[in-house]
Amino acid sequence: MRIRLATAKDLDALVALYAHLQSIHATAQPALFKKSVDAPETRAALANMLGTPSVVWLIAEDPEPCGYLYAQFRKQEETWSRPRFRVCNISHVVVDPRLRRQGVARALVTALTKIARREGCERIELDVWSFNRTAKRAFTRLGFTVFNERMSLRTANAGSRHAPARKSFRSTARN
Repeated sequence: MRIRLATAKDLDALVALYAHLQSIHATAQPALFKKSVDAPETRAALANMLGTPSVVWLIAEDPEPCGYLYAQFRKQEETWSRPRFRVCNISHVVVDPRLRRQGVARALVTALTKIARREGCERIELDVWSFNRTAKRAFTRLGFTVFNERMSLRTANAGSRHAPARKSFRSTARN
């Protein structure tokens, strides 16, 4: 298996692999993710993301593209309460469903780890949806541990994507 930096020439493969990710999320969270996404629109969005200097796109080939990893590098300046640090945040790890559990994700994360060290990152972080037990198990096997959990509280507007907007927070806070 070969891991390399993705380029604009890989956009068709990235769009096809992204469709797997979108399907998983749309099935589990239909209120948050569209069931299907327009391929040209996805291609344009991924092309834009691919050209961002603070990100890395890795693609796995065996011999054809079979997975990708998309991560962002972030520098946190020192504040009154936090030290300065540099972190790498994985946004996507996608493996062709036919090739899961064959080391593709491990190879991608291993390659990213080398890059993150060179970039001076102290750690690699990622978010994983609570419904995605398969991803949680995979990331745990890769050495990731839980250090923070995000929670959600639904408002009275839950279920309505197009709830009317309030005029301002300040006027609603007084009520």
